Amino acid sequence: MARAGIVILKQGREKPLVQYHPWVFSGSIDPERTNLEGVTPGEVVEVRDFRGGFLAKGYYNPSSQIRVRVLSWAQTAAMGKAWWRVRLARALAARSALAARDDLDAYRLVHAESDGLPGLIVDRYGDYLVLQSLALGVEVAKEGIVEALVDLVKPKGIVERSDVDVRRKEGLEEATGLLWGEVPPNPLTITEHGAHYLVDVFNGHKTGFYLDQRDSRRWLLTDPGVQGAEVLNAFCYTGSFGVCAALNGAARVVNVDSSQASLDMARETMALNGCESVEAEYVNADV
Repeated sequence: MARAGIVILKQGREKPLVQYHPWVFSGSIDPERTNLEGVTPGEVVEVRDFRGGFLAKGYYNPSSQIRVRVLSWAQTAAMGKAWWRVRLARALAARSALAARDDLDAYRLVHAESDGLPGLIVDRYGDYLVLQSLALGVEVAKEGIVEALVDLVKPKGIVERSDVDVRRKEGLEEATGLLWGEVPPNPLTITEHGAHYLVDVFNGHKTGFYLDQRDSRRWLLTDPGVQGAEVLNAFCYTGSFGVCAALNGAARVVNVDSSQASLDMARETMALNGCESVEAEYVNADV
């Protein structure tokens, strides 16, 4: 019988971990040889192959089909507050080129599995951070994560937006609100490629804005084919693509969204960027 805190995989199920896939699914685990007596949900366990050879360490959640989310492939790694701080610092360093830009103050700081921090999202919006905790292990470590972010980033405030369905698959309730510091203005203003956008970090889509569309917005801001064109911005949300088109000389922009509140913010964002002279229409409809 394996000692407590060790998960044993079935024969032939070790290949994903050997190839550095960070998830262990429930069906891969040998329940007869695994011993998790005394292990608290969210606690770090070792994962071993069917022969008992070490594979990885990660946090364990009996409520999720993803039983273990891997944090390290090093057997000697100790997953305390210091480990989280180092891993967070590494993620921040990877975004140093973004942080150094004068025309950008909103982007993803921590990208979950891509940064070796499964289940954790941290986005920067100007002087504020928005955190999503998407896994039980992150929830257990959240206090230390917030402490490290305060020390490393020195934001004015940190807001939680853990209001996504995946939390329920982890056995967690949705959670939102201020985690630390001062409450950000609502909406707050961010800058990207020199354009300005209004963001509602408490109620907006995702963590407030579609940060992953930065390159698409840059294309709209610079492509000469946009100049003089009529632009349809479907599913426009708060109108960022319409703003970019207008700033690049579009003759007319039509923004369509099923949310009137989003359209109202799109109109405000056009004005914020001095685009009042561009012909614009705001259609409240289901595309």
